[in-house]
Amino acid sequence: MPTTSRRDPVKRQRQVLERRIQSALTTIYDPATPNIDLFNMGMVYSIQINVDGVVEIEMAYSSPGHPGYLGLPRRVESTINELEGVSQCRVKVVAEPAWTMGRVSDHARINMSADNYE
Repeated sequence: MPTTSRRDPVKRQRQVLERRIQSALTTIYDPATPNIDLFNMGMVYSIQINVDGVVEIEMAYSSPGHPGYLGLPRRVESTINELEGVSQCRVKVVAEPAWTMGRVSDHARINMSADNYE
């Protein structure tokens, strides 16, 4: 039996757009850890895509007093706004739940370990 996304073209379009957004987020680096992107750092908590192309992203900083406090949300908005299918991107910085190392992807952990040996 076909999956729901194959029968629902709107859902399929959202899934494709979400993957493109995730990919775009891997091009933005955390100033506090410049070798690891926001997505792999686990700083992106949620991505919501409305039917009208409005994208709402919730993210957290990796540390208090984060060096990208003002510029990082604007960079995310600017990058995502350039994607086809996005009418507007809104970024909300959240403090709860607090970011922890447990959110870091395996890919980022490998890069963090490699950086320690250079």
